[in-house]
Amino acid sequence: MINQNLINLILISFGAVLGANLRFLIITKISSLGENKAIKVLLANLISSFILGLSIPIMSSNNLSYNQNLTFLFLIGFIGSLSTFSTFINDLYELTIKKNFKNSTILIFLSIFLGLIFLYMGYLLSST
Repeated sequence: MINQNLINLILISFGAVLGANLRFLIITKISSLGENKAIKVLLANLISSFILGLSIPIMSSNNLSYNQNLTFLFLIGFIGSLSTFSTFINDLYELTIKKNFKNSTILIFLSIFLGLIFLYMGYLLSST
């Protein structure tokens, strides 16, 4: 019998591989957004927020083992790897070091405000 911790680790790893690959594709392969990496990172984070919103009603169902597996696979693994919080913070740091306060403020506002909107849109879509 396989230990539940090992199953959780496998689920997180599998989700993380999928999320990291999707993030890589978003940041490196989408040329229509130009060369601005911060916009591509914002897009990856908005997609993560939307998927998180979609998953909230699913996770609130009554099947605990199903919820636990989905939590490890999608929320921790996939969405955790797809979202790029560390890159977002690094971009803010670089903008601040360059004293580009206007763009850093815009990036903060868009990331938080649009992230919440995308989360709510995913929630509304999934809960109907």
